[in-house]
Amino acid sequence: MRPELVRRLVLIAGWTHLADDRLELGLRTWARLARTDPESFAAYGPLVGFSPEFVREAGVAALMGEPPRGTLRQIELDLRVDVRDLLPKITAPTLVIGNTRDYLVPVEHARALHAATPGSEYAELDSGHVVLHERPAEITALIREFVTREPLGES
Repeated sequence: MRPELVRRLVLIAGWTHLADDRLELGLRTWARLARTDPESFAAYGPLVGFSPEFVREAGVAALMGEPPRGTLRQIELDLRVDVRDLLPKITAPTLVIGNTRDYLVPVEHARALHAATPGSEYAELDSGHVVLHERPAEITALIREFVTREPLGES
């Protein structure tokens, strides 16, 4: 709503709106588990949030536990979000990052987000949805390079 306040924008594992039945089913199932079965709710997050390789290497015990505070509120927001009308208003340099092993928000959504965001750059990482845990060095390097790069025309 206030593009003049944004110097650079990085969008990770995002989507434009809830037009995918699979994504909606996954989010609604996760929300229902939060209300009815806390143990399954806690297990569902790592199941859809991480790639199979990451889960295998980390182990179930390391990934189980209380979901981060605000997870249910985030899911409820995700079920309502529709940013299609806002994307053409973005004026800041924008980097969209998709994750090729994202089972919560398939990478096709990030690609569509990039296509709908004027002038955006795009990168993909071999990771599940929670790329900050799976590939911290890679995601940090991508973001650091993007936010510290001099804008075109400046030297």
